[in-house]
Parts: sequence; C-alpha cells; structure tokens
Amino acid sequence: MNKPFILLIGALLLGQGSAQTTKAGTVITNQAAATFQNAAGQTLPTAYSQVVSSTVLPMPGFDTVYRDGQDGATIGNTATGPVPSGYAAQLHPGDELLTAYTLVNMGNTDQTVALTSVTTGSPNSGQTVTYYLDSNGDGLLSAQERAAGPVTQVTLNWNDP
Repeated sequence: MNKPFILLIGALLLGQGSAQTTKAGTVITNQAAATFQNAAGQTLPTAYSQVVSSTVLPMPGFDTVYRDGQDGATIGNTATGPVPSGYAAQLHPGDELLTAYTLVNMGNTDQTVALTSVTTGSPNSGQTVTYYLDSNGDGLLSAQERAAGPVTQVTLNWNDP
C-alpha cells in the first residue's frame, strides 16, 4: 500500500520523516541464564530467571513531507518550519493553489489522520481548504481524482514503505 499523497487546495501543512519501529502489540520476552563454578571448580547447574514478557504499546505519530522532500518540522499537529516556494501565492477570488505533500506514519500502529486546516489569523482567513487523494502518486490533481471528491481523513498503515 502506498502512503497517502494528499493534494491540498488553499492552505498549507508542513513536515517530514520516516522511522522503523516495533509494531504495537508485539510481545517481547526475555529470560536470563547464569552459569558459574563453585570454589572447587565444579560447574553448577544453570540458574534461570523467571520469564519476563512486555507488550509494546501503541505510540501513534505522523509527519508531512513536501513534494520536494523538505521537512516542515511538524511537532504534534503544529507545523513549525518554513514553507517551500510554490506553497504560497497571492490569489484572486475563485483561484486555486495546489500544494502537494505526503503523510508519513512515524508511529508503531496503523492510524487514521483527520485532515483539517486553520486559516484564522492568516491572510487567507475564512478561505475554503479542500483535500484530495492523489491516487496515482504523481503530485498532480487529475480530473478523475477531483471527480472522486474531497477526503476528510486518510489511514496511514504502520511501516508502509
């Protein structure tokens, strides 16, 4: 399965990343063994500890990556990095700004990410932001992808290459 490649019209998000983690729910077991000799040099039977099992807990996390691979330094759900060229423009009513980026699962479990935007306090305050899934991953919004309609969430699979 491919990572969702999202096309955004009218607003911006930031980020980057990729990580290898142990999947949530994995059980890790361990048992220590000790062998030793007594003062007479005799090897004594191996002593074993109790088996200890730990279950890896889910730790969701995601990041966004611009089409050029630039990291917007996403912390939590807040973008803190600079916006690359081509992701901001002066628009007239009815104009569209197409900004492509990829969402990357940085956690250790599958997760669904709600796609929202905040334009309050920006020059684009009150503007409509629409998200489309780039089903063929070419970074362009085709007529078929637009016809499929906007998306409000995407599912990011764990360890999706």
